[in-house]
Amino acid sequence: MEESDAKRLAVSTGRSWTVLRRQRATNPAIRNPGWLDVPQSGSLAMLCLLGTWNADNEADRQVVARLAD
Repeated sequence: MEESDAKRLAVSTGRSWTVLRRQRATNPAIRNPGWLDVPQSGSLAMLCLLGTWNADNEADRQVVARLAD
């Protein structure tokens, strides 16, 4: 692979091996995971972006509550 191609792929995938694997996959189940097509996919994505929170922290609970709406 040319260095310029490698740099382009690194930028377009955010340097994520998971994204690269999904983009280059020939298997449809890897390329377009089934969980993306379920109604709850938005909630799942939000949970991934949310990361962690402290249930004892009022500000954290407020953020989680707003995201859950």
